[in-house]
Amino acid sequence: MPADQHWPRPPTGSKRKGVNVNTDPYQHLTVRDTEILDYLAQGLDNDAIAAELRLSPRTVRNYVSRVYDKIGVDSRVQALLWAQSHLVDSHLTARVGGQS
Repeated sequence: MPADQHWPRPPTGSKRKGVNVNTDPYQHLTVRDTEILDYLAQGLDNDAIAAELRLSPRTVRNYVSRVYDKIGVDSRVQALLWAQSHLVDSHLTARVGGQS
């Protein structure tokens, strides 16, 4: 091994590496992420979402934070506004817009 290489090498291909939250973040949302957004749109808090999904509140908090990071927002209100303007073809937007 050449002297300038270190072992172990840093991981390559990190999932978060190079993700720009402002460049079409919808493509990076998982099914679980959209479920979380859907429950947020219904006005559920983390404890209620946890009960619905049979997860711990801490896990839900982590999912909510991850969704915020992916879509580039800092609050539930901002997440709802983002969903309303970006998820035009989903049932979530219809519910957020009051057309359920």
